Amino acid sequence: MKKILVVNDDGIEAKGIKALVQSLKSLGEVIAVAPSEDRSGTSHSISIGKPFQLSKVAHNMYKVKNASPADCVYIALNTVFKDCKPDLIVSGINQGANLAEDTSYSGTVGATIEAVLHGFKAFAISQVRPKGVAVKSYEYDFELAGQTAVDVATKILDGLVKLDERSFLNVNIPPVGIKQSKGYQITQCGYKIYDTFLKEIQDAYGGSHYWAGVTGFNFGSKSQQEIITDEAAIKNGYISITPLKVDMTDTAAIEAMQAVFTNCQK
Repeated sequence: MKKILVVNDDGIEAKGIKALVQSLKSLGEVIAVAPSEDRSGTSHSISIGKPFQLSKVAHNMYKVKNASPADCVYIALNTVFKDCKPDLIVSGINQGANLAEDTSYSGTVGATIEAVLHGFKAFAISQVRPKGVAVKSYEYDFELAGQTAVDVATKILDGLVKLDERSFLNVNIPPVGIKQSKGYQITQCGYKIYDTFLKEIQDAYGGSHYWAGVTGFNFGSKSQQEIITDEAAIKNGYISITPLKVDMTDTAAIEAMQAVFTNCQK
């Protein structure tokens, strides 16, 4: 029987992770280990110098206090999966998109990075909501995401999808029903421009506090358009699958940098 570890960044009580666990049960034993609270935007951060508390909340469902999504992967591999390693690690279903530069902030993606650093096959999956719809007022439908997770997981477990060392998939689901989805498109990361703010608030003692956030965003164009972007695929009703890797080396710039810096060496 295949064993699958499920993590997320929205927390163990999020509807997305529960939907993912339920969907993947058809493939084997699924165990979820996730933060005890929402840890969105924590990227691939790890916690150093603080204790964790691992607690069982239901059958094959565990929460970790004080943990980032990446922490949850590491803790799971050394506790719940200590004697029997998982065949696959899946992060999600994230409640919201992880497109373009979102991948650098995302705790959902961060968990998959931690997974592949330990040598495991992994993918992240996120449910996009319609643009302009408030986070708290949107009722997510995870049917298409759950079906997609099973399909992608099956293709990885059966060896149809070959993932290079320290490479993984980032999957985004359009906000449409199963019948409205146009299928898959293999994509590259888009180019996202964020509208951010920083608001200063004075407390009763005259001290300054700051609230930071994002009020909106837009997508810019990329000069290299041979491959469709993740944002464009979602906009057109396709499921976006973006192959990603941990190595962030800009290989295209190496030759030019060698020409400049080699001449400067003594």
